[in-house]
Amino acid sequence: MGYNDKVYTKMQGYEFEGIRQFFHSAIPLKTLVIACPDPRASGAVDAVAREFNQISWPGEIIRDANGTKVGSTMNVGAVITTGGRAQDALRSITALHHLIGLENVVVVHHTWCGLTAFSADALIFGHQRENGGDISHVHDPATLCISNFDDSLRFDVNLVRNAPGTPRHLNVFGYVYDTDEDKLIKVIEDRGTKLA
Repeated sequence: MGYNDKVYTKMQGYEFEGIRQFFHSAIPLKTLVIACPDPRASGAVDAVAREFNQISWPGEIIRDANGTKVGSTMNVGAVITTGGRAQDALRSITALHHLIGLENVVVVHHTWCGLTAFSADALIFGHQRENGGDISHVHDPATLCISNFDDSLRFDVNLVRNAPGTPRHLNVFGYVYDTDEDKLIKVIEDRGTKLA
């Protein structure tokens, strides 16, 4: 069996709702953290797990009697994006909620982040000067840097909340992770609307 054969839609008797129910029970992922790859902020996901009393990060693999990997205990997951900015995580929020059923999305920006070292205009100008490409219309300038954590978190939480692929009942939070203190500071709590 080649790797291209290891696709759920190619399984004999494939039926999407059955696969979806399998994922809902096999992976209890409830909280998705959007965080930065900066190693100084590597404790942010653990801090969110503790904050939400979901201490199974990264979780353990569950195997069946044959030793096949069939699930995980992970209830906190991460999407890593530069600066922990939410724009690049929107597709993951939609797909993971549909497949697994998220309850919370947590956007985490961190102190001393590299995205605080320049302005959007400087990045656009620098890219054009160094690489010859105009990116001024490719990315929303508000997503390119962080000049104020309250503003960047407000922007990203609103972006997640108002994205067409974000279900209304998801809770969306914004935190700053202080890399000097190794602690989370809650800035925004946007509770979703209850399902009927």
